[in-house]
Formats: sequence, C-alpha cells, structure tokens
Amino acid sequence: MHALIPTRDSMAVVPTILRAAAIHALLGVEGGLTYTELGNIPRARNALAHDLRRTLGRDRAWVLWVDSDILLPEDPGLLLDAIRWSWRTGLAWTAHYAMTDGRSHMMRGRGLDPQVAANFTAAEVAELEEWHPIPQCGFGCLFLPMDLTYEFRSNTAGEDVLYWMDHPDDHAHFAKAVRLRHRKSGWV
Repeated sequence: MHALIPTRDSMAVVPTILRAAAIHALLGVEGGLTYTELGNIPRARNALAHDLRRTLGRDRAWVLWVDSDILLPEDPGLLLDAIRWSWRTGLAWTAHYAMTDGRSHMMRGRGLDPQVAANFTAAEVAELEEWHPIPQCGFGCLFLPMDLTYEFRSNTAGEDVLYWMDHPDDHAHFAKAVRLRHRKSGWV
C-alpha cells in the first residue's frame, strides 16, 4: 500500500501522516508514504506517481490518495478493513467527505455534464449501501490500483474528473464505514 498526499494544507498533514504510517505498519506489506508541497495539484499528483514508479520499478500499484486537508479516522481498523476489501475484490474505494461548499465529492454519473455527474446530496449519501458503486469522485481519500504512468492534467472540471473520464471502465465503491473529517467542513 502506498499513501500519497499531494496538496498543501498543513493543518491535517501531521495527523494524516501518523495515521497512514500506523495503517502501513499494521498491514505489514511493502509500501511507503510520500508527501509533496508542489503548488499545482496535477503536477503534485504526477510527481508522486512518478516517484512511486521509480521506487517500485513497476507501472502499477495500489495507491491510497489522501489530500492533506482530509483527516483519516483515528481507528486504523476502518481503513484496514476497506483496504483488505479492495485487495480481496480487486476494486477501488472512496470514503465520503463533504467539500467546503457542503456537497459530496462523490457523483452519480460520469463526465462534465452537471446533470449527469451531479454530486450526491448528504441525504442520498446517508441512504447509500456499503460498497455502492461510485462512477466518479474526488481523490481526497481514494484507494485504487493505479497505472503510475498516467499523466494528471486539469481544467475547470479538475484532475480527478478527467482521470475518471480517461478510465471509463473504472469506478470506486463507497466505503461507508470509513468516516473522514475534512478540515474545512467538519465530520460527515
């Protein structure tokens, strides 16, 4: 497992690093933790993925993306269960967090059309079942088997939306038991 933290919000970085390191130690597998403060999110994500590729000497790896403004749960068992679910099924997962405007980072559909890729509401998120397929989501907390040669880029939709559009057969699943805290939005 590899945890990559690509953004610059220092308020949550130390607890995130400590919690990710604890999870890594409990898993007892190859992995590492990488952090960068490059000012541009796509450039930071690319630097992290390329560094991981050089370190591992391969083009694919399971990656836990965690934005630095996301606080991982204090209980490592929640993430351990979700990671083990992914390894068992071969499927990606995301944990829910509300963005600063209150919307979920998870979307009902895929693409740039806001009618198709509308964000789930808080009420809809509460009704979703554990491991519900999520067609498109932010990378704030996402565990996926990733092609480390992928080049992130951005436009007004964001690098995460473009990633899902470039990978039409992939999607994440909702790890409902993993409750996160977004530094600017509070608990969900």
